[in-house]
Amino acid sequence: MRHGLLVLLAASLLVPPSGSASAPAGPTLPWELVDCTYLIAFASVDRDRVIPHLPAGFAAAGAPTTVGPLTLPSVVNVGFEVDVCAQGTGVSGLLPDMQYASFWVAVDAPPAWQVEGINQNFVNWDVLVPDAERRALMQAAGLPARDGAIALTVTPTPLGETLWEASWTLDGLGTFRAEAVAMPGPGGPFDTWFVQYTEASDGDLARWRTNYVSDDSRRGFGVLDADPGSWLGQMLPAPSVPITALMGHWSYLHGLLELPA
Repeated sequence: MRHGLLVLLAASLLVPPSGSASAPAGPTLPWELVDCTYLIAFASVDRDRVIPHLPAGFAAAGAPTTVGPLTLPSVVNVGFEVDVCAQGTGVSGLLPDMQYASFWVAVDAPPAWQVEGINQNFVNWDVLVPDAERRALMQAAGLPARDGAIALTVTPTPLGETLWEASWTLDGLGTFRAEAVAMPGPGGPFDTWFVQYTEASDGDLARWRTNYVSDDSRRGFGVLDADPGSWLGQMLPAPSVPITALMGHWSYLHGLLELPA
């Protein structure tokens, strides 16, 4: 990312939001991803297919559509995210060539778990954690942290667009592929915070929070191929689905990962 240093300098002036009635009882780890090329594929999924995969008390964001006395089938966007970064935090400091992948959906979180000052909340599921020491800590807490790898390429097209292609594998889960064409034109910047929650095998929660900063993000359209043998592939309406996409360059800064006990 061309302006990564400027982003880091500006973000160093920020203080992470804090404060909630509930919090994970285990250790807290730093969580940053710096100078990342990212692609998020958004697949439309029936709300009823997502609800069984949410922790107790969480609801998929957005109200079902009603017409008179009828409640129409409603859909939510499930995000399939990959990040290939210049560096990221491990247990003992920054590590070069960090990768990250996650699957998530926007939620309405229980008030006790919300972080004051942050209004973007997500539940995420299986997570790619390539560094063994951090992955072992997460797995010991019952979290679905997996080893794996990402291949992500960006290719200009003759029409002035860019073709984004990603293939990624999470051990024990499956292989996923996405390709999308980014619309031409300048990308939009943003600078905000989000919180995401991951359910452990015993029902406890981990909580991630970070400030994500981008000076180059674009929207596009494409196709996602999910591993048909994975639970994610079975949650989708078909193994291959059309997607909207968000892609570009960003950093996750001042992040924290609070682990369950």
